Amino acid sequence: MHHSRPVRGVIRLDDLSWDPSLLQADLARFQESDWEAMHYSDKWKQIMVAHPNGEGGTTLHPRMADCPTLQAVFDAFPGKLLDASIASLAPGGSVGEHRDISGGTPMGVGRFHVPIVSDPGVEFYVSGKKLYLAPGETWNLDTSYPHWLQNLSDITRVHLIVDVELTPQVKEMLPPTDMRDRAHRVHFAAICAAKGLELAVKDPRALAKRVRKFVKLLVFNQSVLRPED
Repeated sequence: MHHSRPVRGVIRLDDLSWDPSLLQADLARFQESDWEAMHYSDKWKQIMVAHPNGEGGTTLHPRMADCPTLQAVFDAFPGKLLDASIASLAPGGSVGEHRDISGGTPMGVGRFHVPIVSDPGVEFYVSGKKLYLAPGETWNLDTSYPHWLQNLSDITRVHLIVDVELTPQVKEMLPPTDMRDRAHRVHFAAICAAKGLELAVKDPRALAKRVRKFVKLLVFNQSVLRPED
């Protein structure tokens, strides 16, 4: 598979793309009542379209039965589907720079973004580089790298975000790991350790929550996209 890697932390899968009109037709099958507001921004909403069922499988949103293109996206990845959401960011919305483990390649998760509705006015930064993720493209985002975005357009940006188990077959869809990748993983581990020590002193409850996420992700192979997490 051919790739484009404009900067460390994000990879475009050049051979895997989707018809934006078909993605948007599937999106239109969801209702306003399906959207959940996110606690960290009133501009950010999401619909969980797939989540673990607690029995080793995955439960799909009922409307997914009428969404063949979204289902085809899921089927394109040769790894266990962990979670998937449709995420929207309204005009004027932003998410500050951060790193997290939820879509981190070092945590054994392949996180893929498929833009459904977007505009060049949506500024998405990874490792300090501004990118435009066009509707229908497929991108792998390693969230252990710093990333942030802001919507300076007049449209609501909508992405399908899919988390899959990073199996050998999924890894084959991405560039081979090199020394810079290994150095980054050591660096990210040091950042996590330092943050853990800080929280142990300042906010033990927050530390316990992060440890639960880590255990769910790395030990039980459960993604942590769901809003209550």
